[in-house]
Amino acid sequence: MPKRKKIEAADSYLSRLEKQNRSALKNTPMTEFLERSNWSRSDRNESISEPTLMITGNKVEYMSIDEAVPGQVTTERDGDFLLIKQRFRDLREDAKETVKSFPARLKNAQMQHSGITNHDFETLKTVHPSKILFLDIETCGLSNAPLFLIGVAYFTGEDFSFLQLFARNYCEERPLLSFFNRLLSQYDLLVTYNGKSFDLPYIITRGNANKVRIPNCVPNLDLLHEVRRIWRPRLPNCKLQTVERYIYGRKRRGDIHGNDIPQVYNEFVKTGNAGMIRTILKHNILDVITMIDIITDIYAGD
Repeated sequence: MPKRKKIEAADSYLSRLEKQNRSALKNTPMTEFLERSNWSRSDRNESISEPTLMITGNKVEYMSIDEAVPGQVTTERDGDFLLIKQRFRDLREDAKETVKSFPARLKNAQMQHSGITNHDFETLKTVHPSKILFLDIETCGLSNAPLFLIGVAYFTGEDFSFLQLFARNYCEERPLLSFFNRLLSQYDLLVTYNGKSFDLPYIITRGNANKVRIPNCVPNLDLLHEVRRIWRPRLPNCKLQTVERYIYGRKRRGDIHGNDIPQVYNEFVKTGNAGMIRTILKHNILDVITMIDIITDIYAGD
């Protein structure tokens, strides 16, 4: 594709995404819940909205966080954070088929595994598709470093909606966690990948550090354990991207390595350079999409 067409395509996508986020949560099951969160276009924070240089050939372009990441500022009692919403059908060409088959495949899994006594799977066997929350997080490192991104997805009946709760600086971690805490209370089952060992304990720990009590009472179906149990003989290891490659035959292009994410985010907070933030958001949303693939496919081959 010629360079000009690539730029036009990218501009078109960002324009569509920005328009979508202006009315991000209208006519969805989450509308009433999120209207209580006092959505607003907050005044720009100079520490994160300073224009940054992005070099394209010989031309210098300026980009702020608002330009790099179309989203909506939402206000909690503890402060603001950025909320980004996307629809599955805007992210993948075959999304329509996945959405259409999701309730039937979930019901098939429920029927085929009626004898499993695992507590978390007991919830899966009875839960309504719209009461499942898929979850993946990104952090500033291990050892209780701040958490800056929570990505979730939920089934609306007509599509999957993806929400990404993004802290534009370290101070926005607390309102982000407060919002997630209320969001979590709307669901009956969490679906994660290594979430029992990492994601949920990390969220709870960071909640404690920010004086946000996040109860560990929602059943958590950790797909890592299911992948090990069912697909382990077909895989060299059970990493999520290994599943993508060996089970689904796809390999990510232009992805950021997980080990590099803390450095990139910390650099963004320090300098305001938002150029790589979209790469982190894409990495996070691809993780969540693969979880949706796994839960609809893995039990069919058991």
